[in-house]
Amino acid sequence: MIPEIWFGIKPADYALIYVVSLFIWGCIKYEDFIPKNKITLFIGIFLGFIVFECFLSRFYYHIDWESIIRTGRQSLFVLVYFLFRRLEKNEILQLTKILLVILSLQSVLFIIQTVSGIGLLTDNEHHFPYGGLYRFYNVPILMYVLVFYAVFANPFTGYLKIFTTITPVLNIFAPMHRSLIVIFVIVFLVGVLWIRGYLKSTRNMIISSLTISIVVIILGLHLNSRAVSDIERISQGEFLEIESIELNEDSSLLFRMAHFFERYMEVTETTIGTLWGLGFMAEDSRYTDNHFNFIIGLPNVQNEGTIQVDTSDIAWSIFIIRYGILGTFIYLLLYGYTILYYWRIKNNFSASVVLSLFLVLGISFTSDQLYYTTALVFPLLYHDYYEN
Repeated sequence: MIPEIWFGIKPADYALIYVVSLFIWGCIKYEDFIPKNKITLFIGIFLGFIVFECFLSRFYYHIDWESIIRTGRQSLFVLVYFLFRRLEKNEILQLTKILLVILSLQSVLFIIQTVSGIGLLTDNEHHFPYGGLYRFYNVPILMYVLVFYAVFANPFTGYLKIFTTITPVLNIFAPMHRSLIVIFVIVFLVGVLWIRGYLKSTRNMIISSLTISIVVIILGLHLNSRAVSDIERISQGEFLEIESIELNEDSSLLFRMAHFFERYMEVTETTIGTLWGLGFMAEDSRYTDNHFNFIIGLPNVQNEGTIQVDTSDIAWSIFIIRYGILGTFIYLLLYGYTILYYWRIKNNFSASVVLSLFLVLGISFTSDQLYYTTALVFPLLYHDYYEN
């Protein structure tokens, strides 16, 4: 809610300084600060890759250290696991309640934005009238990781439970993002069937699959001609013709596929690029201006060109250009292990974590949320909760 300019630096950077400082202090203070378990192994492999990528960026691609640090620093948020595991169970529960209340209040403000057109949350510059309402893009970042927790594992009772359940769910629909809505409904239905035990037999799985398929078809009938046209053009491979492709404001899905494919072709020109990506370059850097000339991308208002690297439209474009195929696989190993860890616990809370991770994975073709390690912070908060 508070403009970032008031802080001097981004609030996330304050959080990162806090995390790294406590991590260093914890390593000095406690002998068992870094446990020997599987999640530590996967975090270590991922951070090892990040360190390797930093040196590759500097000494192979000759990217300046400032750009490397600005780009790679968000990966260090996975260190929160080592901090969170020092918390008591009652502290974790209390913290989760506070986060859910914060999300609910943010959701109310976002919904007011949608109705009034008045920006109340930060990053509200990009919005426009849409179907009698206003479409904003500054959704609360907690929404993706807490919405299923609010529905399936809500710790409150009475009116507060109703409030903290309804507002995050409404906030899923308030951005009027078609892909987000469709994927949320699908994941939600899977969650209901899973939690109620309807997926334990082959018969029930078939019936459930048919039910979900019918829902998807019904939702598909409500898609406008834009989405249908995009699907037809993608099925014909039109996104492969980068230089001759015709994109307009209606070609959202086709735009994303072309955006990814153009960068994929650039990355796979060399073996190093294919495996490890093209380095940790910053969008607004001289290196990026000198080395990339992508055609597909959103307009860059600063230089009247095209935004080359950063995008909020598709996570895989950022993955392929900065991590490469092998680096992306390493990150997905950590992400996949987190899903499997909670999958085996089998209760309402663990189900809500799995569903949230599936939601972020599902919208990775229409959002950049998967790329940022903040999607893993909430699962890491609870990782050792069931171990003690």
